[in-house]
Amino acid sequence: MEITSSSIGNALVELRNIRKLSQRELAEQVKLSITFISKLERGERAWLSKKHIEAICMALDIPISFFFVLAEDDASPVVKKLKEMVYSVLANAPEEHL
Repeated sequence: MEITSSSIGNALVELRNIRKLSQRELAEQVKLSITFISKLERGERAWLSKKHIEAICMALDIPISFFFVLAEDDASPVVKKLKEMVYSVLANAPEEHL
């Protein structure tokens, strides 16, 4: 099991799009620069602090565990199925949870 800067970026883009947030909106909510968010999404940022992860998850209204599942860079069938299930739950969440 591995989490890479690229897989974090891919997960962040997907989650942000599900929540219908622009990079600017997410950056404002988590009090980070748009450049920081953009670099994360492109996989150019190699680390995130616990504080950043918590803020991003809070802004996206997801449990931290979902973030790590979606950022997992594992092509196994089990991980793929788990990711599909998490994305499905998030995509079908009632509007009041978005």
